Amino acid sequence: MYRQFWLALNPLTFAVDLRAMYVFPLIIPGQRFLFCGAILLFVLVFMDCTSTELECRHDDAACNPVATLTLLSSAGFFKSCSTAELLFEPAASAEANGYGALAFMNGTFASLAGNGTNRAMYSANALLWTAASAGALEWRGMTSGAGLFVAVAITGPSAVTTSPDGVNWTPRTPPSVIEWRSVVYGAEDGLFAAVSSSGANPIMTSPDGLTWTARNAPELNLWYSVTYGNGIFVAVAHSGGTNQVMTSADGITWNSAMHAEANDWESVTFGNGLFVAVASSGTNRVMTSSDGTNWTRDWPPSRTPGSR
Repeated sequence: MYRQFWLALNPLTFAVDLRAMYVFPLIIPGQRFLFCGAILLFVLVFMDCTSTELECRHDDAACNPVATLTLLSSAGFFKSCSTAELLFEPAASAEANGYGALAFMNGTFASLAGNGTNRAMYSANALLWTAASAGALEWRGMTSGAGLFVAVAITGPSAVTTSPDGVNWTPRTPPSVIEWRSVVYGAEDGLFAAVSSSGANPIMTSPDGLTWTARNAPELNLWYSVTYGNGIFVAVAHSGGTNQVMTSADGITWNSAMHAEANDWESVTFGNGLFVAVASSGTNRVMTSSDGTNWTRDWPPSRTPGSR
């Protein structure tokens, strides 16, 4: 191992924003010191290298540092190494609305807002968005499945809307006019399920997203979010009764489950074999479960002195 000087712009140590003329340092293994000139865009880096070829990633030691910085066509991104890993870049929405519902299907992102003139927008790359009309309701939850985008709103008699492409939206009628907040598609069951924070029957299901049926909840809580994983529907409540979790194997019959802590649970999702819920209040605002029924509270991540 020997020390080598590099008097050049290291494309894998920095992503350069040419419009603002500044650089963002990125941490990579082996880096010791770096100095950057924001205008001249020169970087002097002291590197510990195992060969004359600079290691640009720990998992891609064979890449060439002079050939790894590539413009992503018209997107304005830089690509590092061979993984095409993107840096986050802000993008303008189609209109200045309060967008809160988002889903992806068949190469298209679609989003709905709770205010504005045209409350829908869609994009093929998440950078350039086009406005569309979806009804003047306060849209809150959105999912995709069975070839449809499906969204729900907390107001209005047509508080469900569907679209095959994110462009053309058709209003649908829910079984009751209550505050529908979240919707999910259970692929294994072939069923959409939505939950509400109000009403006597705060659950509705649909096999196609078009026709909906009311379902009973085990407790009349303020149900805020629903997800699906491992063949199970799981919903969490912002507040309410003894149990702020409910589960269902088919979307029709639901059972109560004990939460890990009596917090205001806002959202739940599933991934990597685990259900994870987050709250806006409480001491431990994350809880996890492998089966949707038995939950464990997670403490906030600790920090060591001097860490960021």
